[in-house]
Amino acid sequence: MKSNVSKQVQQRAVAASLVLVAALMMLLKGVQLLQSEVEPTYTVREVELALPLPPPPPPPPAAEQPQQSQMLALAVPGAGASLPITLDLTAPSLDVTIETPQLSITDPQWQDVEVDWQAVNLDSLDGLPSLLTPLRVVFPKSLVNQGVKTVLVKLDVVIDEQGAVTLVSVVSNPYPELKPQIDKLVKQSRFTAPKQNQQAVRARFVWPIELTQ
Repeated sequence: MKSNVSKQVQQRAVAASLVLVAALMMLLKGVQLLQSEVEPTYTVREVELALPLPPPPPPPPAAEQPQQSQMLALAVPGAGASLPITLDLTAPSLDVTIETPQLSITDPQWQDVEVDWQAVNLDSLDGLPSLLTPLRVVFPKSLVNQGVKTVLVKLDVVIDEQGAVTLVSVVSNPYPELKPQIDKLVKQSRFTAPKQNQQAVRARFVWPIELTQ
């Protein structure tokens, strides 16, 4: 009896283990089917692209090495005899003739300018011309330092038809340093027009002037 019971127990244990194994196998297949049916999940991430780096600067130009002048040997020793070379370095002679131009220089012809000083004397005028401008003379410092205050000069002058005065010569001037002031005074002086028979004429006379500082 006991042996039969143990066999039944073993048979039941084996059957249970077979059932368990079959269940596990079916479970594995079910899991595999589920995994095949489920769609895969993808994760999209934003990737920033780095800007390309600028190209590196060109390398500095290589400094040119000074080329050493090489002496060319015109006569090179070889297997045969050397060939002598003679260079004629004589500069050609140039026959250049430079003709000097002949300049003809003519002496300038000077013409004497004659001034017509012909004029009417005061005695022949209808009346004496009247001075229209004041007499202003600045004495030079040399005369001021000497204490000179009054100087009498006499001038040979011509008065034209418009009353302008022209100096012919200085008759009397005790101080030569006054000559520039006398020339300036004559240019600034103006008279009434000299008249003869009611007609404007030129008059010549000696004009005495008392210059006062």
